[in-house]
Amino acid sequence: MVLGKIIEKVIKLETSLLDNVRSDAEQVYRSGALNCAEAIVHVIKNNYALHLPAELLSAASGFGAGVGGAKCLCSAVSASVLVLGYFFGREFPTTITDPQSQKAIALSFELQEALKQENNVHCCYLLTHGVAADVKDSVDDCARRIGIAAVKTVEIIDRELNVKQKAAYGIGAKPELRANLKNLKSNKQLRKTVNIRQVQYDAEEVFRIGGYYCSEAIVSAIRLNFDPSMPRDLIKAAGGYPIGVGKSRCMCGAISGAVVALGYFFGKDTGNDAQCAALCYELQESFRKNHQVTLCCFKHIEGMDIVNAEHKKQCVAFTGEMAVKTAEIIARELNITLTYDHVGVR
Repeated sequence: MVLGKIIEKVIKLETSLLDNVRSDAEQVYRSGALNCAEAIVHVIKNNYALHLPAELLSAASGFGAGVGGAKCLCSAVSASVLVLGYFFGREFPTTITDPQSQKAIALSFELQEALKQENNVHCCYLLTHGVAADVKDSVDDCARRIGIAAVKTVEIIDRELNVKQKAAYGIGAKPELRANLKNLKSNKQLRKTVNIRQVQYDAEEVFRIGGYYCSEAIVSAIRLNFDPSMPRDLIKAAGGYPIGVGKSRCMCGAISGAVVALGYFFGKDTGNDAQCAALCYELQESFRKNHQVTLCCFKHIEGMDIVNAEHKKQCVAFTGEMAVKTAEIIARELNITLTYDHVGVR
């Protein structure tokens, strides 16, 4: 009888937590204070994992409205994968078969499949087609999807982490601790001059040798060349995007990694949403123009064997291209000088 009451209490607490995550996610989005992607990171930090780094919110900014307003991949999916990557991704390059890396990818696949069952598609354009963004029905639909995604993300994290890991992330911490937790960000240590060829080499080479996947490689290359104080947490956070979000062949992982990097420099609490959105839109638009096709991974690798040399060569090239474009945008906006010197092997 006593055990039954304890179990009932635990279930009620869990239900209460998930209800709070859902309602807060919907409410903060409806308020207009945060965009769709930012809302998910914000509510998971406030309601569940108190130690989420502040930079994660910035990194999510560029995914809003399907990548800078491009209406590509639903931002609820992108942001949820970002959070899962933070918990389960890797900081340092290893191998493509690294269990930690594969876990981040597998959980991201599980998440997007669950959300696809809820919404049928992940395409922001199809989900919002024919409805103005400020129309109440559209806002309500997006808020509902954001709430569902936030809850599913928390459910996966809670299932996968043990008690010690949860404590390290501030999961289960007493609510009164929130007042004492500061959203501390690292002080950026921007380089004044960046070798654009080195950026491309660093991104392509670590992917080519199998140390990182595309999305991780881009964040890592930008960190190495622009700001070594960037938390490695952002490399982890990019770990769920490879091969089109958890190998689902949705939006190209190179785009996602580049958006994470731009968000770090120009996202929420760093720049402003409008600027970040415009820069991320510019980024994805350059990819579209260069390849005359969508950002869809499936379209780019259609007919290819995913493990063959042709596929790898193309993805390495995409990774270098997006690393270079990201570097050009950052340098332009922050008045950093770009050079075209010979590269050095790290």
